[in-house]
Amino acid sequence: MIKKQAQHWHPGLSLVEVVLFIALVSIISIVAIPLLVQTYESHKRQKAIFEVETNAAQVMQVLTRDIRNAERILDPKLSETGAVLALQTDSLLTNPTLFSVGSGALYRIEGSDARALTSPTVTVSNFVATNTSTTKDRQSTRVSFVITYAYPAYTGSFLMTASLFPDDVVEGLSCVCSSPNCNTSSNQYEWGSCQSGSCVNHADFTCP
Repeated sequence: MIKKQAQHWHPGLSLVEVVLFIALVSIISIVAIPLLVQTYESHKRQKAIFEVETNAAQVMQVLTRDIRNAERILDPKLSETGAVLALQTDSLLTNPTLFSVGSGALYRIEGSDARALTSPTVTVSNFVATNTSTTKDRQSTRVSFVITYAYPAYTGSFLMTASLFPDDVVEGLSCVCSSPNCNTSSNQYEWGSCQSGSCVNHADFTCP
């Protein structure tokens, strides 16, 4: 004798329920996706601002310290403006100390040692140094520069002034090298550093 098994029916979703579910998901997506995108874009912009401001603070900190501790401003000359700031120091290892832009980075050159002050995430441009000294014994400079973050695009313009310590005593070095300058015939920026008692000439970048 064959027994019939009882069949249990499970009701499915009706068309109305499916439509309501799709509509609810659509509404949530319409509201949530723009918020997520806005949050992501805001995060990227905050990162851009952070990168620009952090690099600028680093640059100004180093510039201020080196200018105050320098013996003389070698370039630009009194009341002149230039794209290179050259400082005379009392150390064989750091004299002269130069600041200049190359390949989008701001470089600090101490004697013959060049190091980038800014990170590869930003680009430095419009570096301008003005010798604002009133006399050769009361020296000061004004420096301006622009730092840009590529994407999202964010640009900051910065300006700073610094004076050499008035009680600074010029000690001089064991050898006297020519002052940093732009050689117009070769279009190379040249300077000399004292190594083992002799001057070694450098011309590592084109005139700005």
